[in-house]
Amino acid sequence: MKLVIATFGTTGDVQPFLALGVELRRRGHQVVLAAPPNFADRAAQCGLAFRGLGAAVDDVASLQVFASAYEQDGMVAQIESTLTVPMRHAEASVRELLEEARDADALVSIPYQTAGQITAELLGLPFVSVHFSPFGNSRRPRLSAAAAPSFNALRRTFGLPPIAEPLGVDGISPLLALTPVSPHIFPRPAAWPPRHHLTGFWFLDEPCAPDPALQAFLDAGEAPVVLGFGSLAHRDPEAITRILLDAVARAGVRAVIQAGWSGLRHQEPPPGVLFTAFAPHAWLFPRASCVVHGGGAGTTAAALRAGVPTVFVPHWLDQFLWGALARERHLASASIPVRELTAEGLAAAILEARSSPRIREACAETARAIQAERGVAVAADLLEALPRPVR
Repeated sequence: MKLVIATFGTTGDVQPFLALGVELRRRGHQVVLAAPPNFADRAAQCGLAFRGLGAAVDDVASLQVFASAYEQDGMVAQIESTLTVPMRHAEASVRELLEEARDADALVSIPYQTAGQITAELLGLPFVSVHFSPFGNSRRPRLSAAAAPSFNALRRTFGLPPIAEPLGVDGISPLLALTPVSPHIFPRPAAWPPRHHLTGFWFLDEPCAPDPALQAFLDAGEAPVVLGFGSLAHRDPEAITRILLDAVARAGVRAVIQAGWSGLRHQEPPPGVLFTAFAPHAWLFPRASCVVHGGGAGTTAAALRAGVPTVFVPHWLDQFLWGALARERHLASASIPVRELTAEGLAAAILEARSSPRIREACAETARAIQAERGVAVAADLLEALPRPVR
């Protein structure tokens, strides 16, 4: 079986597809990951065939768009702003994906990858939609309709009829819709039709040779607070760095600060603070006493599986909803919007997360439940049960 799995975005939008691709390849299927070209090396490390779509999303121009989107008021404005990135090369991406998927048995894609659904329609392929957020764009028509003009201009180019809500109901596959989220965290809504599946999170467990300096720091004292915002970009990373350093000083804790795509760093960090590059969350988070993060679905999942108390600093879109859900379940001490972030507030949240028995107990219980799930295997089972296209 040949499956083309297509995505767009930053690391959190690609990592789950890497996990799915690895599982499908392990089962003997031919898999091609189609994603922004800056993820070619990651695909190669996982042994996956790769097709680059559009331009890299870690270039200066794209990062500036993402950083400015966080400053927009409301999800509609944020969607309209960030859609300019995939739309720059949308027509070329469709043509690339058409070439790659011509002999495929199915195409799997997130709605935000503008080429995915269009390619499946043009080739008559079984289409599977993947939705990292379980919170339901279909219930927010104004949000999902904000993308309609851009999507429909692209659809007209390829002779397809318009759709009303490309990121909502019209972006959901009529055949199979996968949501890689734990049902322990987000119980399956009764109103969902049978084709919608909460599979559990998709984790990519890969071997890690830790940076010697990071390993030495971890071995030298108590478990640190890990702070970082991954692929989230900031207009003023120096200001964010100052807030983080001030917060850990006020809290009196050791800290590991991950540079991320913003390049958080300091020439002379104080004692007890280490700046480091990327380290796999599955390896690093269980060694932390608390994790401060932006609240993307992937990082949230990794922290939940590690059983570590968290502090959310949401920047945009569903990160606010993940933060609210974690607070509701006593898995986080606070959810502080990045535009309201202060050293005082963050220090207080860190201290509460580390000291609260209720949060520790809730995190441990949740970790046990998530560790017992088979999210990526469940997704692979569902894909293997798809009908094959008639050739």
